[in-house]
Amino acid sequence: MENVIELKKCTTDFEMLENSDCEKGVKIKVYSDVHDLLIYNNRKEKMDDDAVFGLWVECGEKTLMMRVSIDELELFASSVLKQIEIIRKSYGEQIKIQSDMGCAV
Repeated sequence: MENVIELKKCTTDFEMLENSDCEKGVKIKVYSDVHDLLIYNNRKEKMDDDAVFGLWVECGEKTLMMRVSIDELELFASSVLKQIEIIRKSYGEQIKIQSDMGCAV
């Protein structure tokens, strides 16, 4: 099973990503910025950037920044939760065995 989210607006603060940039892991952040939403609604204007949510992927000092619509993010989050539910229901005993052995399944 695979969950995919298509992101069209992407910004980076780097030109090249090396394996060494991810040595300490990767951090994924989901943030929301409703400030523009409120301002544009008060002015009765269309927002320049139509996405309230953003997704950041940080690899060391380098960051990949993407705007994502509320509908796309909700669909993605829902599909991930559904996938987890299916796996837990179908493989609960195997997950418990691995968890008891100290694995983060």
